[in-house]
Amino acid sequence: MNGMDADLAIEDFTEVGYAHLLNAAMARFRFIRFDDVADQGRVAIWRHDIDMSPHRALKMAEIEAASGVSADYFVMLGSRFYNPCEPSVTALIKKISSLGHRIGLHFDASVYSGNMAVLEAGLINEKNLLSGLIGRPIDCFSLHNPTAQSGAALSNRRHANLINASAPMLVQGFRYCSDSNGVWRHERLMDLVNDPSIERLYALTHPEWWTAEPLRPRQRVQLCIDGRSRRVGSEYDGDVAQFGRPNY
Repeated sequence: MNGMDADLAIEDFTEVGYAHLLNAAMARFRFIRFDDVADQGRVAIWRHDIDMSPHRALKMAEIEAASGVSADYFVMLGSRFYNPCEPSVTALIKKISSLGHRIGLHFDASVYSGNMAVLEAGLINEKNLLSGLIGRPIDCFSLHNPTAQSGAALSNRRHANLINASAPMLVQGFRYCSDSNGVWRHERLMDLVNDPSIERLYALTHPEWWTAEPLRPRQRVQLCIDGRSRRVGSEYDGDVAQFGRPNY
């Protein structure tokens, strides 16, 4: 996508734009889970990797729930932008789950050695932690930045008894589209949704890119940064006030 096309596509990445996209997809496709990929007919996988903003993820989840759509949200334990172990963030993830969406693990294999046994042990540990946080079982994972992997590759349909949502043999059975880095990487998702020749669609979005107003990708990242900064500061001020201590 050239620079001019990227500028025009900024208008796609809004809450209103997402609602339009979702309605168009619902009109053509039946949404399926990763364990239903053998289903026939016009089907779509609708996946969200939460790299930066569980708050934006909840907004997307609410838009979907209002339309009767159930999607898959993958939570990252090692994100630099949020911490799932913080009670306020755990509550957001639980809220997404309560709306009827499935929670999966967004796994960053680059923080482990390339040894398969170590990778799968990491999968199990992170799955157990996330499951304990939200009080729900976790049965699937997606890979964070899989092109950065070295050594052993998590490429099977299942690893550590978890469905691999990033498995090449799964993705290759669909027309794939991603909004990585806040732009359409190959094709515009709405164009694929409206293409009558496409029977099987795999849509990957990242909630931080879908904002109330159209913004450039770096501006959307800054929203995540500033929002987290304000939230941490507010929680600190609240703690100080609660215990009656001076706040210099």
